Amino acid sequence: MGLNITFRDAGHGIVMVGTGTLNAQEIIAAKRALLGEPDRVRMLTHGIFSFTEVTSFNASFEEIRELAGVDEQLALLIPDAIVAVVAPRDHEFGTARMWEALSVGTGWETYVFRAPEPAEEWIRSTLATRETVAAAGRQVERMLQTRLAEMQEEVREYPVPIAGCDAQFNFLLEQRAAVAAEIARLRMVMGKETAPSERPAKLDAFLASCAFLQRGDVEYAWSAPAADTAGEPLTRMSGGTHTA
Repeated sequence: MGLNITFRDAGHGIVMVGTGTLNAQEIIAAKRALLGEPDRVRMLTHGIFSFTEVTSFNASFEEIRELAGVDEQLALLIPDAIVAVVAPRDHEFGTARMWEALSVGTGWETYVFRAPEPAEEWIRSTLATRETVAAAGRQVERMLQTRLAEMQEEVREYPVPIAGCDAQFNFLLEQRAAVAAEIARLRMVMGKETAPSERPAKLDAFLASCAFLQRGDVEYAWSAPAADTAGEPLTRMSGGTHTA
């Protein structure tokens, strides 16, 4: 008979649970209301929308497109959100898949499930993968920054060369520039230019191609302990769900 909204996981998760008879305009109104709380919305990383308690749902194609447009506005505040939809019945499942197709412009990672348990597990594993990749990226950058600092010191301590005649000195300068370029390339991989879902593969490719990393460095980077995660362990909901 409406839409219940709860924030969880220290404000990093949001739960939207439809109940009874639900229509698209109720969802659109709730999403528009979130736009009025930008500071709160920016904290979000994940959520689930649940149809498990819905007995009847009405939505036209135009309304689903309108909903996707509101989500694109929300994506300006939370561009990397992870969103699961739980839809046990065929009608809501099909509508959710339509929303997925129309909301591709958000850049969110989305998935539609039949039951809440796999949705919870998907969010949990996706968040864990993101943090593992982020921790590995931070560790790799520290390694490269250390190597760059060593080269900076070598350049400072190098005997005054004869301009244009010291091949070793010129090579050292080239290597220093190359390390700096690799740091910039790594930041592109780990930055907003790369979708979170693409970062694991792109980081793997970077590690395989970076001439300044050895195999032991790569293994150490992937084993680096994930620093503080984005919030506390996920809170399970009885019968339920969450969204963004």
